[in-house]
Amino acid sequence: MRKLILAVLIVIFIVPMGFAEEKDISVLLFGGPNTLSKPDSLTEFRETGLGFGVGVSFKSASGLEIIPRATYRYFPLRETEYLESHGYPTDGSVEISDGNFRVWEVFCELKYGFWEIAPKAPRIYATTGLGLVHTSYAAGKLRTGSDVAEISMGNDDIDILMHIIGVGLEIPVSKKYKIYAEAGYMMIIGEPENTYYIPIQAGLAIRME
Repeated sequence: MRKLILAVLIVIFIVPMGFAEEKDISVLLFGGPNTLSKPDSLTEFRETGLGFGVGVSFKSASGLEIIPRATYRYFPLRETEYLESHGYPTDGSVEISDGNFRVWEVFCELKYGFWEIAPKAPRIYATTGLGLVHTSYAAGKLRTGSDVAEISMGNDDIDILMHIIGVGLEIPVSKKYKIYAEAGYMMIIGEPENTYYIPIQAGLAIRME
């Protein structure tokens, strides 16, 4: 497993550095909502989450881009549903807070535009990526009057592989700036079940000159 992790990190951070031609490099800033799709054991008690991150795009003369990214996502707990399903009263005498499901991602993405109205016009593109994920659960805080107890929400500190595919629309604002919107489908490869979610994000690309 360590060799696999090392190989993935080499692909993510070292390979892109020799890829860009004519120093066509951009910094990406992005964020947006994320919806869990599977498994039901996780989605049952999770709200739509948020994610944000940063990336660096290395673009070749052919238009293909390699993008190392780092992203943080979190999915809040559905407090009422959780209390009901575990037999707690929902009249306000018992409250639960925190308990977020958290995801840290480091991955490398390939991006290619397959339809463009005209040069320097809006462009539709597709992406695919592979990387590493670290997941954890914040402890839930169960309050009954003045008493507070911590409840485990799941297995913490799991490092696993992930794969993502997506499509997006990129709009040039100037020679230096582009804005874009992107929707993806992500799979976290884990045991006993894989986890799937749909990240939707808007971002800003800043070309380095």
